[in-house]
Amino acid sequence: MLLVEDDELACELVYQYFQDCGFDVTPVFCATDSIANINNIEYNIVLLDINLPDFTGFEILKSIRSHISPPIIMTSARTEFELLSLLLKHENHAVKREELIHSISKISSPRSLDNHIKNIRKKLDDDGNKAIYLKTEYGVGYYLHVS
Repeated sequence: MLLVEDDELACELVYQYFQDCGFDVTPVFCATDSIANINNIEYNIVLLDINLPDFTGFEILKSIRSHISPPIIMTSARTEFELLSLLLKHENHAVKREELIHSISKISSPRSLDNHIKNIRKKLDDDGNKAIYLKTEYGVGYYLHVS
């Protein structure tokens, strides 16, 4: 897995989570390094931040797609990445819906939270009814299941 994220704290959290899940993760902090890695190593998945200091994630996406076609999960420190990072901090422990709504800057309502959870599950290929990674603790909130 190639992890492209310029925020070092966020990168470390995501890196550690996927390492603990058994993934071989190569972290890079800028678009230029991601292109160099993609050209030299074949990855089975790419986790790509949209906001990078040298190019946008969308520009990198075009470059990657012109050569290879691994699954690519686009993230942003605004929408879903902030939510994923918070859940990673509390791995295996449910975080209350209200806490998620108040802690994440771009989540303004319970419906907005539901949409973000749905989007993350879709990107993880994690069916909501039989979720493996992003689970619901009914009456409480959500948690990331880490083996």
